[in-house]
Amino acid sequence: MPETVTIYLTEPIAHAAETITAVTLRSPALADLAIGAAVDWHKTEGGVVWSETHNTIVRAYLERCVTAPPNAAQVLMSLRLTDAIRLRDAMLRLWASAHSAALKIFILPHPSIG
Repeated sequence: MPETVTIYLTEPIAHAAETITAVTLRSPALADLAIGAAVDWHKTEGGVVWSETHNTIVRAYLERCVTAPPNAAQVLMSLRLTDAIRLRDAMLRLWASAHSAALKIFILPHPSIG
C-alpha cells in the first residue's frame, strides 16, 4: 500500500501567489478512522453485492489527508469536477488498498499454527 499518492491536475488552480498543479494524499491512519467508512458493502436477498460510496465522508478524508499543497480545504473547493473525481477515486483506492491489506492479515493463519 502506498504511503502517499500524487494526482496531477488536468486544470491547474491559481491559489494565492502560486499555481497548484498537483495534490498529494497520504494514506489514512488510525486517527482518521473516526471519520467513518468511505464505502459500505451491501448484499441483496438474491445475493447481489453492491457498494455505496459516501462522498461526504470521502471529502472529509480528502480534507484531512492532503499533504500538499497547504490550505487543502480551500484548494479542494476550487477543483474542477474532473479533478475532484480523480482525487475522490484516488482516496477510495487508498481506502480499498488498506482494507484489502487488513483482510489479508486477518485471514492469514497465525504463525503458531503449523
